Amino acid sequence: MRLERICYGACAAALAAVAVTVVIFAPGEAARAEGRCPPGYYPVGGDRASDCAPIPGAQNDGSGLENSGAVSIPNRADTYGAIVWSSGSDGGTLYNVTTGALSREQAQASALGQCRSEGGIDCRLALDFSNGYYAVAVAGKNEAAVDSGPTERTAKRKAQAACQRIYKRSCRIVETGESLPR
Repeated sequence: MRLERICYGACAAALAAVAVTVVIFAPGEAARAEGRCPPGYYPVGGDRASDCAPIPGAQNDGSGLENSGAVSIPNRADTYGAIVWSSGSDGGTLYNVTTGALSREQAQASALGQCRSEGGIDCRLALDFSNGYYAVAVAGKNEAAVDSGPTERTAKRKAQAACQRIYKRSCRIVETGESLPR
């Protein structure tokens, strides 16, 4: 018996697309301050902010932007993920993960489809989430729990707590991932 991680198709493509991005600014280019906003501005509107407002007391930075109002920036698209559990043909527990889907239904259907195509016997949804991170914690053979959160740390903490609550012993994190807005 074993806990396997299977990830094909859209999941594999999503995981392959995760990369570290290095940004290099050429001389004379205006750098972005406060994340997505030009110098002298800060994001407004919460986590999915779509506007920038002037920082009080900031002066015009010479970039040609007036420091007198909000500047629109593009909205980011939500993404969804799903995790499906199943008994494997060898008696172990299989789980399939889909991330980066454009709808909750698409994420669920993809993970369920992967599970069935890989020989899952009783594929069932364990978790769906959006715009965040997931974590898988295990206590032992065929003993696992999953959860999600806005940060990887939160997802790990929640999955480990759920695992310990269910199985009444220590658990370890075996996988984390993300489905963040694009």
